[in-house]
Amino acid sequence: MKAALTRLARELGFSAIGFTNAEIDEHLRVVLMQAGERDVERRVNPFLILPEAQSIIVLLTSYYTGLTGNIASYAFGRDYHRVMLEGCRVLEELLKSKGYQAKAFCDTGDLCDRWLAYRAGLGFFGKNHFLIHPQFGTYTFIAHIVTDCLLKPDKPMERTCDGCGACIRACPGHVLGGAGFARSRCLSDITQRKGALTAEEEQLIRDSGCAWGCEICQQVCPHNRGLQPTGNPAFCADLITELYLEEGISQREFKRRYGDRAFSWRGKQPLLRNLKLLEKD
Repeated sequence: MKAALTRLARELGFSAIGFTNAEIDEHLRVVLMQAGERDVERRVNPFLILPEAQSIIVLLTSYYTGLTGNIASYAFGRDYHRVMLEGCRVLEELLKSKGYQAKAFCDTGDLCDRWLAYRAGLGFFGKNHFLIHPQFGTYTFIAHIVTDCLLKPDKPMERTCDGCGACIRACPGHVLGGAGFARSRCLSDITQRKGALTAEEEQLIRDSGCAWGCEICQQVCPHNRGLQPTGNPAFCADLITELYLEEGISQREFKRRYGDRAFSWRGKQPLLRNLKLLEKD
């Protein structure tokens, strides 16, 4: 079954696939509790999703293009949630055709997908908390499928990041290093907030040149040097690298144009605000 799933995943355009046991991860529980995470049980317990769970299938897709723009590159192409889940549904059907249960997620579930990918042998962690795949770097989308099919698990990688500290030094909000990850100062998070921003937050957006997201810590990472662009059509064709919104655009028109993009879920207002901040004096 593992070979059939791997073969089908490649045919569907996934860049990598790995497998791990379905189990309550006590190590992750401690890490999340120390970080002050809420609903920790939901983050570590796959049996809340599927009581009969035996395995978790983890899938990566590269989205690297080598291009830059005024939005983060993960939003250049089609909405990755939709694309990844479309492929996962096909893998689900294969499992169900053999009598197994399966439930797929891509940033839509409670489990920590980066940690699952690490356990499934698909990478190691950088100082910026991103998963680093040896071939695809940090520019990957992650999906996972919880199933009652018992599949031989892969081993986590023993590699670690170079520890150069480039991401820590380059982070505009100074959220990395020290005691965990300070989400409240993360520029990517700031660009997605609704309502008014502080003067400091507005300046961070101006300095970044990015109206949605932030990839500075990825751009300086040595593990991202020499990457090959993705071959997945959803993430290398019909790209939007420079976003422009006219002030009077309606919500309906915004959704018509951009409803299939990863930045559309938040609506037009945060983007209009951010784009206005990027306008030259």
